[in-house]
This record gives sequence, structure tokens and C-alpha cells, in this order.
Amino acid sequence: MKRRNMAAAVVALVALTVAAGVLADGAIRVIIDGRLLGPDTVVRIEDGRVVAPVRPVAEALGAEVEWDERNRSVNIRSSQTLLLEQRIRLLEEVLLPATPRDAVEKWAEGVMARNGALQYAVISPELREINLPLYEDFRWVTGTSSPWVESFEIVSERQISGEAWEYEVVFDTATSTGPAGANVARVSVSRAENGPRLSRQVSNERWHVAQIAMEPATDHQLKRLVKNLMKEKYGLHYRLLETSVSLISKTVSDSQVSAELLASVVTVPDCDTPSDWPPQKGRIMFLEENRGVLSEDQIRAAEKEIAFWDREMQMYIDEPSEGNEILRIAVEMDECGRLDEEWMELYYQDPMGQYVPISREDWLDLGSAEELVELGYELMRRLVMGED
Repeated sequence: MKRRNMAAAVVALVALTVAAGVLADGAIRVIIDGRLLGPDTVVRIEDGRVVAPVRPVAEALGAEVEWDERNRSVNIRSSQTLLLEQRIRLLEEVLLPATPRDAVEKWAEGVMARNGALQYAVISPELREINLPLYEDFRWVTGTSSPWVESFEIVSERQISGEAWEYEVVFDTATSTGPAGANVARVSVSRAENGPRLSRQVSNERWHVAQIAMEPATDHQLKRLVKNLMKEKYGLHYRLLETSVSLISKTVSDSQVSAELLASVVTVPDCDTPSDWPPQKGRIMFLEENRGVLSEDQIRAAEKEIAFWDREMQMYIDEPSEGNEILRIAVEMDECGRLDEEWMELYYQDPMGQYVPISREDWLDLGSAEELVELGYELMRRLVMGED
């Protein structure tokens, strides 16, 4: 609540709210709401006005008084202001997020509802200080009446540390004529100090929104598109531990966007033991089915190959692998700025740094598990038969 400097209005305050009388001995008494102000308060008349010290008069009226030495001013908050501040504080305590996700959800709900008070309740003290003038200028009603936020979705979350999380929130907007595109926010949430509360504590956990960064909707869509491509490509045979996408360059025309993006993935094979890996299954299957017709040298060669891949695959299982791919994408956009993946051109950068066009289906096709078993079987056959 904004504190106002009331020092200049002290005389008027006394004149309007107190009754003053002169005793037989010349002393002046001040009566507030029927109660006599303490006898140790010195009251005098100057130029026809009753002058009294600020603090005892204000405190008798239920106000709170603070002396600001730096600015040489007296700050007075009335009892009504103090009660209002306490009511707001109690409401904000009820809204205190108990989990990181709760914090970002409440903030997003405040954005969708255009409710600056709800947003303010869940942001950090640093953000409060920065954004308070903005909220007050808009009288706590944020956003615009059109387009408005129709819905929001938390599309990604990532734990940065034990004290911080990062979220990506997509806000879909609309007007009276229909969808109006999307806005994207990257929201950082951190653990808040567990200070004193007025009300009974429901949870010892306290979190708040610490940072908000808006991102162009097109950038978000491109990154999400590439993340989905990585998931489709690797998800069939690998466990994706981490996927990150960064934008290298982007060109936007009226109805098309062309961009270069770097995709990084951290994976482990989707198997618990080397013998569960489909190509290794094929190698083992070949040896088991043909051991009776193979020579001793061929059997030794097959067993050596299987042992080699057992060691290799165990390393991949134990130690996650990181891979990078640079892609170029050209994709059509509709009038609301949404990407139309039906009209997309895909290129990947080869080891020589050249972009090679490829269909989405071919680029994603690493083969089914059955096809990889057959591949392992055939590779082993060629090895023992000396065809490689």
C-alpha cells in the first residue's frame, strides 16, 4: 500500500477531528472521540490555531506514524489503511503458492483474468517493486479487452535446481471474430523465504514467480516443432533425457517463415541390457540359429562381434550420449501467425556444412524394432560369411 506524506496536513487533521478546550490555568486539553489526550502532550495556540505533536494525535486516532529521517518527513497511515493492508495481506497469504507449478498456474490465471492483484500476490518482492507502478497505473486491470486471453497451457517445465524451476506458458488469444494467435512466456519460479504469517500455516513450502520473459509466438512454435521432430525421431528406440532447441536465424515473410535451429538431445538406448537392443538381438539370433552349420572360426568371429557390441552398448546404457543436429525449416503461416506443418520443407546439415533436403518421413525413419533385428541378423551373416 502506498504511503503518503501527511506532515503538511497535521494542523488540519487536529482541527477537524479533535475538540480543544482551555483550562483555568491556561493549559489546553485535546479530546479525541470523547477521550482526553494524555497530559504529557504539549498543546499550544499559534496564530489562532491549535498546534499539537503529530504522533500522539495520530496514534489516538488509530493511525501508525513513522519518521523518515532521510527525507525529513512524517508518514502517517490511518486505521482504515492499516486494516485494509491487513486484509490484503491475509488474502495474499491464502494465495501463497505451495509448489512451483502452483505459482506459475496462479500467475497465468491472473494474466487470463486480467487480474493484476492476483499476479502481484504470487511474484517475488523484486518483481513487485519493479511492477507496482505499472499495476497502479492500470488500476490493477492488466492486458487488453481485445484480443483477450482465451486459455493458457504450460507446455514445458524444467527443474534448474532444488530452489528453482523454469516453465514455458502459451497464452492463446481471441477476438470477437475468432482466434488471434498466441503469446509465449518463459517463467522462472524460485523458493520464497518462509517468513512470519498472520494466519495459520497450511504448508511450509512457499514459492513465487521470480522472472518473466515474453517470447515471440513464432519462435516458440518453431522450437516446439523441432522438439517434436526430435521426439518422433529418437523416441522409438531411445529414452530422451533432455531436449533443447535454440534459434540460429529466422526470416519471416507475409505467409512463410524460414529458420535455422540447433537441436541438442541427450539419450540412452531404450533397453536394460545390451542383449535387449534390437540389432544385438539379431546378431544373437543368427548365432543361435546357425551355430550347428558354422565352422569354429565363424563361431569365434560371431562371438567376438557379440562381445564387442555388448561392451559398446553397456557404455551407451551407462553413460548418456549427447547429439546435435542443425536443421533448416521453411513452413507456411496462417493469418494468425500459426505454423501449418502440412506445408513444410525440411533440411538437415551434413558433415560438410551443406543443407540437404529430406522428407520428414525419411528423416524420422530409423526403422521399427523388427527391422533393426533383421538388420543385426543380416550384418552378422555378412560378417561370418566374409561378405563385408
